[in-house]
Amino acid sequence: MKASLAKILYPGMIQLQEMGWVPAKPASEFKIGELIMWNYGHKSRIVRISQKTHSTLVFTVESNNKIYTFERRVKTLTAIG
Repeated sequence: MKASLAKILYPGMIQLQEMGWVPAKPASEFKIGELIMWNYGHKSRIVRISQKTHSTLVFTVESNNKIYTFERRVKTLTAIG
C-alpha cells in the first residue's frame, strides 16, 4: 500500500513490521516514562528527552528488560507507536 493512501485509510496509525497497524502520535507528544513500540514488538521506555534543534528531539530510552540504554534522534512530527 502506498504511504499516501495509508495516511488516509489509517489516520493516527503506523505500520510496524510483524505487528501490523498500531496507534501512533507525534514524537513531540511523548513524555518521560512512556513506552515506545518498535518493529517486531520490541518496547522501550523513555528516560530522558532533550531538544537537539527546533525540529529534532533526542530520546534516551532503555530496553524493556533494562539491559541497555540508547539514544534515538527523531523529528518532532514523526509518528511513533
